[in-house]
Amino acid sequence: MKQLRIFSLLLMTLLLLRAADAKHPEVYLRYELKEGSTYTVGCYDPCECAISLPVPITGFFELRPLESNPLFDVFEVSSILWTVSPGARSFEVRGCGAYTVGGEVAIMQRLELDLVVEGSVMHFDSGWQAGGVDHGEALDLTVSMNGMVCFDRVFEVHAKRAAADHMDFVCLLEGKEAVARWINERAEPIVRIDVSRDGEVVAKLDPGAVEYREEAKPGTHVYSGVGVVAAVGAGVPGRDLFLGSCCVEAPAGPHFLRGDCDGDGEVTGRVTDAVFLLRYNFQGGAEPPCLSACDANGDGGAAGQVSDAVYLLNFNFLGGPPPPAPFPQCGEAEASDLSCKTPPNCPGR
Repeated sequence: MKQLRIFSLLLMTLLLLRAADAKHPEVYLRYELKEGSTYTVGCYDPCECAISLPVPITGFFELRPLESNPLFDVFEVSSILWTVSPGARSFEVRGCGAYTVGGEVAIMQRLELDLVVEGSVMHFDSGWQAGGVDHGEALDLTVSMNGMVCFDRVFEVHAKRAAADHMDFVCLLEGKEAVARWINERAEPIVRIDVSRDGEVVAKLDPGAVEYREEAKPGTHVYSGVGVVAAVGAGVPGRDLFLGSCCVEAPAGPHFLRGDCDGDGEVTGRVTDAVFLLRYNFQGGAEPPCLSACDANGDGGAAGQVSDAVYLLNFNFLGGPPPPAPFPQCGEAEASDLSCKTPPNCPGR
């Protein structure tokens, strides 16, 4: 009997541990927008044009502690779901970002957000503003796209802490994949889960799904999830279940012109790039400013081989296929093991 009791206790402990592991361990802080939160579009000084009246917004967002040091505390902002109500027409705003608070002398705060507004991703920044001492209970900031100069979009955010469970919706970058993951324990019956990237639905998943992954796109992208409620899916008026939103930031690939091995900005009709590469590979010549650009055939290699030089000569003088993108203009390509310093043919990148 004693052994059975010990076994039962061990089993219960294991079950509790498994249940705990199913939850995200981070501490989330839920905030609800208060009266006075608004959205405004139009011209600010020094420009002269019409400006809309401030439109009320409602909704919520969440903060999760990311980093803390003697000067600043940094929080992830996630699961933004705001409703902008301009008269009879309203629209939702989803997004994510970061909130930073602290300072050496005076307490300052900054809110940076990537928001999907009417189908487009827009970046908003409050800049450093006074305040934030009571950020655990309330937040009051104004975020804009252009610092409230000339044409701008502005959100005035007044929020208070709310007692609510967090959304269990997280994003991360795993290797070359963007991953959105959620806990699927909602009581409402749903028929599917719609996952959106930057406001556009990219997947319609089984209602029991708990993850979506895809090849990461360069830059910052907003992922969100919605559980389509059975009644709404059948055409009955109502509201689908918002699962949350978060951001994935993937580094951009190198920016170059493929085939421009010597970095002079020219490829077509020239022999110089092929000669430059052959000298580098076999005669101890100068290192290319962007070895990725020397990978003329796009196979992922350029050093110690002759195939890329042959490919360029074939393209320029024997009617062969052109180099793959980025060509014939500079552009981004998937990151590779090849080095790529800023070449002169792609200034400012």
